[in-house]
Amino acid sequence: MVGVPGIAARLFGALARAAVNIIMISQASSEHSICVVCRQEEAARALTSLKAELAAELEARQIQNLESRRDLAIVAVIGERMRGTPGISGRLFSALGREGVNILAIAQGSSETNISFVIEKKAEAAALRTVHRAFLDRRTRRGSGREPGLGEGLRPGHSGQRGLRLRRAGLRPGEAGTRCA
Repeated sequence: MVGVPGIAARLFGALARAAVNIIMISQASSEHSICVVCRQEEAARALTSLKAELAAELEARQIQNLESRRDLAIVAVIGERMRGTPGISGRLFSALGREGVNILAIAQGSSETNISFVIEKKAEAAALRTVHRAFLDRRTRRGSGREPGLGEGLRPGHSGQRGLRLRRAGLRPGEAGTRCA
């Protein structure tokens, strides 16, 4: 997709016309690849719509392929004190890597208070436990527990303004994402 002008606009336009709700977007630099996540019941419609919209580019090999994956989950790590704090992403993804959780896509909001990532559904429980242990478990926190992005004794799903929240977002069991490569 590199060097194909307007490809993102066409992709999102095609999905909008097909009434596909995009839950999460992740894009590599220069539109090298774009990942969109939608509900499982919309995945076939999304893929059909994208194949029709991008048929010429697929034929000319300007776009390598379109891929749909099933049984995915989105985990969102949310915390006001994440903003401007070096090392939060490194700490998050290092902990997940040590536990063997493979990350399929990553998105961070412009406010720096949300990092969302897509994993296989079968790794969801391990990912939630790992993030909880890395940021919220009193036994593993360093110092006073007042590190940026951390909360005092918060649990997954907590809505406290000062702390870190974990949220399973968007996908339910059996749902999928669609990725353009």
